[in-house]
Order: sequence, then structure tokens, then C-alpha cells
Amino acid sequence: MTHEATSWLVLVGQIADRVIKAIAAIAVLALMLVTMYSVVMRWFGHPVMGANEIVQHTMVVLIAFGLCITQMSRSHIAVDLLYERLGQRARQVCDVLAHLLIGAVALTVAWVFIEANVLSDTSDTTATGLLNIPALPFKIALGLGFAAWGCFALVQIAGLRGELDDAHALPTEEGAL
Repeated sequence: MTHEATSWLVLVGQIADRVIKAIAAIAVLALMLVTMYSVVMRWFGHPVMGANEIVQHTMVVLIAFGLCITQMSRSHIAVDLLYERLGQRARQVCDVLAHLLIGAVALTVAWVFIEANVLSDTSDTTATGLLNIPALPFKIALGLGFAAWGCFALVQIAGLRGELDDAHALPTEEGAL
């Protein structure tokens, strides 16, 4: 990749990182405020109608973009019973395969949500029972979150490939024994 293409990709990644983190932060703030208001009002004997619906739909947004944030920071939970026993090259190959699998699955889920809810049926009238909140924006957010997750997983493969190349590079004169 050329330096110009790499710097453009880094800039897009940084902007996407900030936008995704902002969306997740707003979702957490909304969850906190709705839950706090609901608890306080219930304490005074006035339960908030539909608070559970708001929390459930906001959790969809939080989870979709939270998975992407977890991918960006490479902080998924890992069980390394076998992984740690592998050599460096085998671990790096496993990392690349895992990123390919994550990318393929996440982009497939994104495509299903976007195709089923946006491209084929623009007249979606599904709404929640109590507050009548339209479900379409949350379905779109779920699809976009999974698309971002898949894209970040695939983009990270370039960094993993660089690590693979570095691991098998010939030693330089400074590093030669």
C-alpha cells in the first residue's frame, strides 16, 4: 500500500473510531438517565411507562457499536489453552484466520439486517407495543454496528500481516549475531 493510501485509511479509521465511541457513549448516557429516572419515579410511586422498551432498544445500539469498539481495541475475551502453546508464526496465522472469520460473520449479519430492513422493505411499520417507537432506526443501527465491526476486523488483518512479515524477515546487520 502506498503511503498516501495508508494515511487516508488511518484518517478514516480515526474518524470512525471517534464516531463509534461517541454513539456508544450517548447510548450509555441514555441508558443511565432512563434507568435512574425510572428508579426514582418508581420510588415515589409513579413508575415510568415504557422505560423497559427504551432501555432494550438503546441496548441494541450499545451492543452493536460496543462489539466494534472491542474489536478496535483488541480486547475480546480469549481462552488461550492451546494458543499459548503454539509458535509465534502459528499464533499469527490463527489471528489472521480469526479476523477473517469475525469479518465474514459480522459483515454477513450486517448485510442481512440492512438488506432485510432497508433495501427490501422501506415501509417497515414495526413499532414497540407501549410507546410505539419505530424499530427501523434500531435495526439500521444494528446493521451499521455489525458492518463497522466486520470492516475493522478485516482492516486489522493488514497490521497482522505486517507482524507476520516482520517475524520472518531476515535479520539486519545490527541484529545479526
